[in-house]
Amino acid sequence: MVILIIFSLYAFIRLLILQYSSKKWVPVAAKIASFSSENKSDEEGVLRSYFNVIYEYSYQDVKYSSNKVSLISYVFGSSLYFSSSLSEKLKFSYNRNINLTIWVNPSNPSCAIILRESQVKNLVFFMPSVVTLSFILLKSNA
Repeated sequence: MVILIIFSLYAFIRLLILQYSSKKWVPVAAKIASFSSENKSDEEGVLRSYFNVIYEYSYQDVKYSSNKVSLISYVFGSSLYFSSSLSEKLKFSYNRNINLTIWVNPSNPSCAIILRESQVKNLVFFMPSVVTLSFILLKSNA
């Protein structure tokens, strides 16, 4: 349980740092090289869009590719669900071979994301639940 609390704090702090540093990231045109998606309903019947995307881009005449969608992908991995509207937008860009704008870290151009919006709110709502559950479990084991 303590490990869960430590991991949650680590994830939250890492995401805050990434969010702050991403304000200096620059927009770059990218092409989607690969796209696949799957829609699944969760326990509450909410339709979730899971997809895999690989996009290619050039920064300062060097070619890169990435599969990261948002900053939270750097914390939890890239197999997260996103809105079906984002999935449709990426699918449309892929099928029509249309450029999309991504955000590249100029200090480390291999780091890029599609969505730069704040992901901190996702963890703000997640953190109290994890901490509360951890304390309940710790108390019941004592």
